[in-house]
Amino acid sequence: MKFFKVSPIKAGLALAATLGAALLALAQQPAPAAAATQLKIKTMPKPGKQLLVQTPDFQIRGATPRALSRGKPRDWAVIDVDYETKTPQKVGWVDNVSATFYVLTETTTPERTKEFSFYSLTVRYMNVPDGEHRAGVVLAPSTLERYGSIVAIACEITADGAAAPVTQSEHTAPELNANKDDWWKNPKILDSPITKKRDGLLLERSKTPFGLINMDDYEAVR
Repeated sequence: MKFFKVSPIKAGLALAATLGAALLALAQQPAPAAAATQLKIKTMPKPGKQLLVQTPDFQIRGATPRALSRGKPRDWAVIDVDYETKTPQKVGWVDNVSATFYVLTETTTPERTKEFSFYSLTVRYMNVPDGEHRAGVVLAPSTLERYGSIVAIACEITADGAAAPVTQSEHTAPELNANKDDWWKNPKILDSPITKKRDGLLLERSKTPFGLINMDDYEAVR
C-alpha cells in the first residue's frame, strides 16, 4: 500500500477553505431579532356620564372674586387611558411614548337630524420609566354643550423600541357596530356627510384645570 504525503501548504489551504465556508454559512444566517419594548393598554373608559367631571374648585387665600363666577360648575369630559411599558434587558426607560386619541360625539341638529363630531389629538410623553402610566385628554364644557355627548373613544399608543402600536376602543353608537375595531380610520364614517371633523377642540390634559390633579400619574409632555 502506498501512502501519499500531503504538503503543509496544501493542508493549510484546505483548512482555510473549510473555515471560510463555515464562516460564510454563519454570516448568511439571519441575525436574532432584537427584543422589543412591550406595550399594553390596561384600562379604556367607556363613553357615558362617568366621563363627566365638574370644573375643579381650587381654594385660594385672601379675597375670592365671587363676582367672576357663573355659580354652577360645568361638566368637562375627562378621558384617561392606563397603559404599561416594559423595556428589554432592564433598560428601564423609554425616550418617547405617543398616545393618539380619537373621540366621536353625537348631537341632534335644529333640523332634527343626527350629527357626529370627530376629534383627534396626539400627546407625546418623554422619559417614561418601566411600569404603569396614564395618558389623558379633555373636552371642554362648551364643546360638549354644542356638539353633544361622547359615543366612541379609541386610543393608539406607540413607543420607541416597540414592535407595533397597541390600540383599544369603546363605543355606544349602533352605527359603529359593523366597524367597531377601526371606526376612527374608516372613510365610511369619517367621510360621511353627517360627520364633522373638529380640529383643535380635543385638549391635552395639562392644558386644562385637570393638569394640576394627580400630576404624578402622568409623564412629562414633550
